[in-house]
Amino acid sequence: NEEINVREIILEYLVHWKWFVVSLCFFLLIGTLVYLKKDRMYNVSTSILIREKSGSGSGTSGAMGDLESFGLVSTTNNIDNEIAVLSSPNLMKQVVDTLNLHTSYYIDGFFRAVEIYKDCHYAVYLEGTDYDTLNGIIDLKIEKTVSGIVLSGSFSRYDEVAEIATQNIALHSIVDLPLGLGKLRIESRQIEDQLMEDTQGHKYLVKILNPSGVARDLSSRVQVSTITKGASVLRLNVNVLNSKKGLDIMNTIVRLYNYNNIEENNEISINTAKFIED
Repeated sequence: NEEINVREIILEYLVHWKWFVVSLCFFLLIGTLVYLKKDRMYNVSTSILIREKSGSGSGTSGAMGDLESFGLVSTTNNIDNEIAVLSSPNLMKQVVDTLNLHTSYYIDGFFRAVEIYKDCHYAVYLEGTDYDTLNGIIDLKIEKTVSGIVLSGSFSRYDEVAEIATQNIALHSIVDLPLGLGKLRIESRQIEDQLMEDTQGHKYLVKILNPSGVARDLSSRVQVSTITKGASVLRLNVNVLNSKKGLDIMNTIVRLYNYNNIEENNEISINTAKFIED
């Protein structure tokens, strides 16, 4: 049996140490580039207490209890039903419309585009066309120059792409869109983050989508679960590209959920009163 001399093996490989160093630097460079180009995801979560209402046999009295016993109304909250409501496309559509999530803003960085949500110095509005009838994607690029801003972009629908001609415009200008899509209005906007200066050469990317499509995507990304089995506290979380946006989404979901419940209870009370009077 031949003895294995580990020292000789190591020395034999150390002769080629330069290649090891080059390989290490190469893979470190590749890893750094991948990391810099990868989008940063933020997980934002909140909790909501579901106040379960008892059924007719345990506390519901009067006319409401009588109606419930006949199956005409229900005052019982089911956790599974509330989970479905909190992540439903209908509620997400309300969130999208409230926060204008159909329009997203990014700053064009060296390695990747970073979503800046409301920290963009410009606000873009679609006029002459209802957002809900938009059947494609509007991509815009806004660049600040000495004379104003330069606007360019495109509208894509399936395999069809219509270019938006590059043009120098002033703020509060109206820009015609191709294919009879309507017009764009570009306004200045005061932002909360004072560190985000609107310097010359900054390039902003704007994407306008159909709100219903954004709502469906948001509905698939919002996760709702119980904290513990049988608990009445639900945890909501969503992965987003901007933490401020995630906080606004969570707060708006809870606010609209509570508002919808109040409206529903008020409607039930009114209908019940009408039923009794009749």
